[in-house]
Amino acid sequence: LIEVVNCHTTAGGSKHHPESATADRCRQLQLEEMVEFSHMRDASVAHSLLVGDLNCGPEASRSNYEFVLSRGFADLAMSAHPNAPAPVTWDPKNPLNSESPHKTSPPQRIDHILASSRSKLFVDAYKVIGKESTVKVSADIRCTPSDHYGVIVSLRGDI
Repeated sequence: LIEVVNCHTTAGGSKHHPESATADRCRQLQLEEMVEFSHMRDASVAHSLLVGDLNCGPEASRSNYEFVLSRGFADLAMSAHPNAPAPVTWDPKNPLNSESPHKTSPPQRIDHILASSRSKLFVDAYKVIGKESTVKVSADIRCTPSDHYGVIVSLRGDI
């Protein structure tokens, strides 16, 4: 049995910078709830995945990201490419971010697929998608489908 817990944690809203202490505390509570929910599952759940826009990662709100890893979750992007730089899923150069309140933030990987330690799934392929400006906004303007790039992961293992 596979369980997928999908969440979009806070980015701070309009009042707080994404890496402010207030945003980090709120995000921490959300992540604790995701981890707790996953850990409450019985033995029939062999593979538990935490996925989504977690608004934390190696480059941003690192303590939130490291909390999830410390609770027994592996970052499948890093499993797929252990010696490569972390792929970017949010970039201020994205046309949808160039005028956003967060336009001065660095490129970062804040969209994740994290697998519990009890999972025996392996990454066959990991790819960031949606980086091209394919959505027609007007006759001469195109943009990306989202302010975040998408992630596709192919997994294998005993299910």
